[in-house]
Amino acid sequence: MKEYEFRLRFNFNKGVFISDENSESEIVALPCGATIRLKGCPKSTLIKNAHDVAIIGGPFSTLEIAEATGRNIRDSILVWATKHRLGVDFGTDYQSSGFTDYGLTLLQEQIGSRIRNDIHGLDVYEINETTRFARLNGAFALLKSKKEFFSAVKIGAEREIGLGHSFDDRIRVAMELVSGIHFDRTTKSKLVMLVTAIEAVITTLPREPDAQALVSRLISEVRGSTLNMSEKASLEGTLNHLKCESITSAGKRIATTELGAARYHGKSPEDFFKTIYSIRSRIVHEGSAGISENELIEITNETNKFVTDLLFSLMELDANSKRP
Repeated sequence: MKEYEFRLRFNFNKGVFISDENSESEIVALPCGATIRLKGCPKSTLIKNAHDVAIIGGPFSTLEIAEATGRNIRDSILVWATKHRLGVDFGTDYQSSGFTDYGLTLLQEQIGSRIRNDIHGLDVYEINETTRFARLNGAFALLKSKKEFFSAVKIGAEREIGLGHSFDDRIRVAMELVSGIHFDRTTKSKLVMLVTAIEAVITTLPREPDAQALVSRLISEVRGSTLNMSEKASLEGTLNHLKCESITSAGKRIATTELGAARYHGKSPEDFFKTIYSIRSRIVHEGSAGISENELIEITNETNKFVTDLLFSLMELDANSKRP
């Protein structure tokens, strides 16, 4: 009869380790007969010295039970990490790079064991006593122009003290958020950060006078109601925000104004912003992007370009407006 196990490989933020003197430790034995173990990665690494660790669970009677157990454990670790204010990187549950099928076949022939790519995240598979995991450890380098980098440093060094950059603090915050995504391994959080960067530079405009007047009447009704003061203050604050356009409307407006006829993922800037803001809302409020992982990666990459184009358009406008 076939049996299955899961392997959840993840890593902690720099300087965080689990204080276990072993290279492998059993955490719990389940009533179904499966055991849950913690292992240091790479193989034979003491857990207390391991930046990467893996939780192995099995045997389970079905692939579905193995996967569900792995996901439950991942959620529990996420709760633990949040409680202790630590970073845990679970990857994306798919192999973004690794050995090809041909490469795995060659390794299997050389080693005499079944070889699987070492997935960063959750992997579920049929149990085989000889299964081993292979990871590409090559270091990849992206060399950027020394001339351009030095030029950027010189611009900052030679700027008059106290003059500052030509862009405001909101654009600076947005650029910090965009820069931060390159240190984040999770596609969903990258997209959320990129959309947040757009929100940082959006200015909402007042609605039409008739709409503002309607909101003011609603505020007056709230003030004259029998609600307690805390509830009144909360409702009044919410209603006051309605005097200005929504973030969605403001985002579509700024996208059209700044990016004009450009196309992103086959859409106009206005429609693309509407799409990514909707995906961001689903991620934050429902926990799912509602699209496939591959499509989310494509849209996130395009969002990065969208935000970069938007910021540079705004910086050019800001700089021009401040010139004598």
